[in-house]
Amino acid sequence: MIELYTTARIKHGYRIVSNGPSGNDLWWSLSAEGYEEDHFLGSFSGEIEVEDPAPERRCYFHIRGDHGYAVTAPRSLGLRGITNARDMGMYETADGTAMVRPGIFLRTGRINAPAAGDIEKLTELGIRLVYDLRSDDEKERAKDTPIPGAIMAGKPMNDAMEVTKRQRREHLPFAQFIRMPYEEYHRSGIEETAENYRKVPFGNPALQEFMQLLLEGNAPALFHCSAGKDRTGITQAVILMALGVPDEAIIYDYLLTNEFMASIRNALWLEHSPGHEDPEGLKKILEWLFAIREEYIRSTLDEIDRRYESREEYLLREIGFDAEKTGRFRKLYLIRHQA
Repeated sequence: MIELYTTARIKHGYRIVSNGPSGNDLWWSLSAEGYEEDHFLGSFSGEIEVEDPAPERRCYFHIRGDHGYAVTAPRSLGLRGITNARDMGMYETADGTAMVRPGIFLRTGRINAPAAGDIEKLTELGIRLVYDLRSDDEKERAKDTPIPGAIMAGKPMNDAMEVTKRQRREHLPFAQFIRMPYEEYHRSGIEETAENYRKVPFGNPALQEFMQLLLEGNAPALFHCSAGKDRTGITQAVILMALGVPDEAIIYDYLLTNEFMASIRNALWLEHSPGHEDPEGLKKILEWLFAIREEYIRSTLDEIDRRYESREEYLLREIGFDAEKTGRFRKLYLIRHQA
């Protein structure tokens, strides 16, 4: 099971759905770390709809039942000027005994142009670390907006991930680039991306540094690249892998980018398709630019399994996490259902 519970915003509140457990008692709070007894919302099986107990704030829902204890919240961070912004907590571990803490690992696109209120929302989440995976050139062109109280850090994730996009951006205007014949773009883009996904998880100082900062307790942490999909997606996979989350959930979270980026793709297509020589080809190019494929992240996971006998060996050799450090990492960032 990927998640015990899912939470979605509805018109005047939230819908919480149980993906199996019954006999659930529900509370709300503004923190993932605990709740007040007088914030009880009711008991349910299957699903429940509740009015928003704290409009304009991010709510967490605490559930106790036959399964033990769990916390759920909407994945979206509700930001208007920062793309692909979501919480990657709440996934179940492979053994079903624990879940990833919500409100701890926040993944986004670049944060250089937040809308009004975005930084205030992030500040309310208590972010202690912002880790920027972009290249030095990208950082210079679009500098992060500081988040009060957070350490602003980062190293380039991997120059190989940048080459194709950087060269195309610097030497070919976007309006001209999107008029490339789709088949030409498709052949080069898909193959290069899959190859980059096989390279990035190895010998990567950015992954090593970020994971060490997390191990030292620098969380909640926001990490990002440019669109929050490729470099951020590989980083997300390594974090969840270290927490004992199964590949099914790693791939599920990775593919949520397609849902979160759909509005950007659609807006660009509506803007540039009138008068375009090949509107359907343009749509496919935009899908490549602002969407991701399951085969990409599978190539990362498969390459790890090809090079190492176990995921534990990968974490030891590439991240520096031995059994003791991995245990500490899980103690920090997992919620045990039966505490």
